[in-house]
Amino acid sequence: MENIEVVVSASLQAVGLIVGIGSLGVAISLGMIGSKAATAIGRNPDVKNEILQTSLIIGFMAFVVLIIILLFAGILLFANPYLV
Repeated sequence: MENIEVVVSASLQAVGLIVGIGSLGVAISLGMIGSKAATAIGRNPDVKNEILQTSLIIGFMAFVVLIIILLFAGILLFANPYLV
């Protein structure tokens, strides 16, 4: 294999790992947020609005992390000079 093929292969593998592990981390964190919010609302239903507001803000932060991960993967994929 030529050096360019090795670089292209490594870039594509890196993009796959970045997207896969990043998406898995965000999915796990959103599941934990939902679980803890449901538990907190079950224990103290009077503060439901505050708990939901806080969990939505944290959930949006997790989605921002996912968007950053996808942008970084897109940069690796489409701004690579060896991928022609």
